[in-house]
Amino acid sequence: KEFSQRQGDLPVQKEDDKIDLRNVLHRDGSVIQAVSLEALSSPDQLYYDLGCKTAVGMPFKDIATTDSLFLRQLPPIGADKERTALRRLQEVGVGILAPAAELEARPLDNSIAVLTLDEVKAGAKVPECAARTAISVRGDEDEATLAALEGNDAVMLLLNTPDGVSRVHASRRV
Repeated sequence: KEFSQRQGDLPVQKEDDKIDLRNVLHRDGSVIQAVSLEALSSPDQLYYDLGCKTAVGMPFKDIATTDSLFLRQLPPIGADKERTALRRLQEVGVGILAPAAELEARPLDNSIAVLTLDEVKAGAKVPECAARTAISVRGDEDEATLAALEGNDAVMLLLNTPDGVSRVHASRRV
């Protein structure tokens, strides 16, 4: 049996994009790092931890910099220091991923909304602040549910396997 390597397309820039979203994934493999609200409270340390170069406190993306961040919780609307750190990271090409429900509650412009496959199949609304979407799949969905992926313009799939399901086998299914 012969196997071929999967081919994927990296995100492309659209005319109405306010920031450059082409760098949220890397052609040779992407690094997506989970970040907590506590880590955002100290931006200089966060930039260092993400592998950014800095000049006068401003981050710059380098070959060793994390490509995108995943935040389960976004900082509150009034948390200026944390939101400024996220905006600066977005400006240098670091993607910010957050659950769609979290983006509805605490909008963050130019972010990537993470929707579950079930939400996509049900026709969930993408928050207005989101520039793109990512879809979270479990890997154990039936073929009818996986068919909802066809024609979708999500920039990436995130594999979130339940306990007892092999990540290798689940990723091969999707």
